[in-house]
Amino acid sequence: MVATVTANVFAQNEETLSTQLVKSNSLVEAQEEFRFDEPTRTVVLSVASTISTERLLPEVAYGLATDLAPVFWGPEALANARPESLVALSVTVNGAGHRCDGPTMAALADRELSQQMFVQRCGI
Repeated sequence: MVATVTANVFAQNEETLSTQLVKSNSLVEAQEEFRFDEPTRTVVLSVASTISTERLLPEVAYGLATDLAPVFWGPEALANARPESLVALSVTVNGAGHRCDGPTMAALADRELSQQMFVQRCGI
């Protein structure tokens, strides 16, 4: 159920989300992939960043995840589903990947997750 709703919301709003939350980010040079993978129940985002310093890439990933969190993992999503049933997020910046489960993204939407906690929980 949650994956179906997410797929529909994503399909209807993909371009707007891409423009407002990804392409408008000054640290994103190019969006390489942005889609909802229904079989794995994962929002997939891959970008090339203007930052090439490897130690700063988690900062870019955290910023993108923080911007996306209210859309799919915010209060409205939690009103209709338990955190553990929410979809996941996979965000890759210059090849450095992070994957967060639904409860982690819900915590991020509630601003309960620092960048350091994000890296610990979501780093691949």
